[in-house]
Amino acid sequence: MFLGLFGILAISLAIRVMWLGYSGRQLMFDEGYYIPAVHNMLGLEAMPGDPYRYVRDGIDPNIEHPVGAKRIIAASVRLVGDNAYGWRLPSAIFGTLAILFVFLLARRLTGSDAVGLAAAGLAALDPMMLVHSRVAMLDIFVVTFTLAGVYSYVTGRAIMAGLLIAAAVCCKLTGLAGLVVIAIFEVGRSWIDRTRTAKWSTARLRPLLLMTTSAVVAVPALLWLLNRGVSVFANPFDNLFYAYTHQAATYGFRPPGPIPQSRPWEWLLNRQEINYFQQGVLHLRGLYNPFLIFTTVPLTLWSLFHFVRQRSESALLVLAMVGGCFLPLVLASLQTPRQTYLYYFLPTLPALAVGVSVFGASVRLPRAITLAYIAGAAAAFAYYFPFRGLP
Repeated sequence: MFLGLFGILAISLAIRVMWLGYSGRQLMFDEGYYIPAVHNMLGLEAMPGDPYRYVRDGIDPNIEHPVGAKRIIAASVRLVGDNAYGWRLPSAIFGTLAILFVFLLARRLTGSDAVGLAAAGLAALDPMMLVHSRVAMLDIFVVTFTLAGVYSYVTGRAIMAGLLIAAAVCCKLTGLAGLVVIAIFEVGRSWIDRTRTAKWSTARLRPLLLMTTSAVVAVPALLWLLNRGVSVFANPFDNLFYAYTHQAATYGFRPPGPIPQSRPWEWLLNRQEINYFQQGVLHLRGLYNPFLIFTTVPLTLWSLFHFVRQRSESALLVLAMVGGCFLPLVLASLQTPRQTYLYYFLPTLPALAVGVSVFGASVRLPRAITLAYIAGAAAAFAYYFPFRGLP
């Protein structure tokens, strides 16, 4: 088991780190906002095309998002240097850690090393996970902190779970989905207890309340610490209110021009591809592995059946992550049109890796089908691999 996990993580880290500097100092997709913001925070020379030239040095001008992930990137720039590796190495590390937490969650909930390794392997074979582990954007930090928070909660460390979810929120407001995921998971476990003991117990509410309280307290406290010296906001509550109202304002806003927007239900069909960057042999394409994304609907239905019939906590986790990370975006889009992109599904993707692995182990698929599925997922990953040759 250890060698298998080490191999998956080592290979995953290697393909995330190799040739990170290929693009030179050219920025990819939304890096055009975050790297200039980091430059401004550190008082470095402005990047070409910097949208924040009007902001005085030392301030985070990217005020629509909390500063947490940008602080991590800034620390890397100080340590590694103001270059592509300094910008993107944190994403590579966090992207690899996300795979580790997928393994830990799957193994903890099923008690099976094989299921854990399968889930980690599938997460490692997703092109969108790879792309966001190679660009200096915020989402991979949210994914990893959320997975770490859920794992901490599952292992009985409610306060730590709350702190990790708070860290996710301080990177991007979508980290609040972690609270919803854990709440759904705990309600589901309470229902399992009810079916076994024929009575409701309040014992399950205690860790949930402890986790929620620690997150609610930690978010403004952590944001206050992170904002010191770099924020235009007088206090963290103003910061959170602005981030929330900014997100709410985008519900009815559609900027002009050809932007790769898509609605949440289109993501299940792997639409709309995002072209992050293309130069020479490098082509960063924002798409999910079709052997994962196309399983969303049938896997969710099977997980609901497996949870109800078998009282499966691993199936419950799949339902909780779909319900906490994906469904709120669906409901918001149904309410009013808003800017949404394919990569918004990224926090839900680990649930598919876990769910497919649990499904394969539960129904005991023939070895030929299992091998064919793995080969197909690997072939799709190779097809979307960002480098089409040696640099």
